[in-house]
Amino acid sequence: MGPDGPWDDQGELEAVLVAMERTTAGPLPPKDWLAAAEQHYPGVTKALVDDFLAERQNARELLREAATFDRMSFRRFADYQRLQLIAATTIVLVIALGGVILALNGKSLYGFALLVFEVAGLVLAFLYGRTRNGDRPPSSEDDE
Repeated sequence: MGPDGPWDDQGELEAVLVAMERTTAGPLPPKDWLAAAEQHYPGVTKALVDDFLAERQNARELLREAATFDRMSFRRFADYQRLQLIAATTIVLVIALGGVILALNGKSLYGFALLVFEVAGLVLAFLYGRTRNGDRPPSSEDDE
């Protein structure tokens, strides 16, 4: 090893540094840099290429796993939304059916409407409490 490290003389080091300055923004150094480095470290080109290929393979595997996770998450979220839609539809149908039955039997709808408004008020209070605690459903403002 020379006084400047693994380089034999200052000229060789400068040649490698000049080649490094010409390195493009690509994933691997240019050929002249690899040739200069190969003179001092035999096998470095193969090691760099092997490392690059292993890194790319790992990146592809991570992307596949991320896509699988996204599909699973979206499917679960769609199932959750479907369940909420079924529950809301059922509640609306029960309320509507109750109102129709009362109306057909000639009963007053005042008490029924009062009950529906009380339940709606409880739901709004629940949602307000969740919002105040920071546990709120996402809104369009979150995208900004």
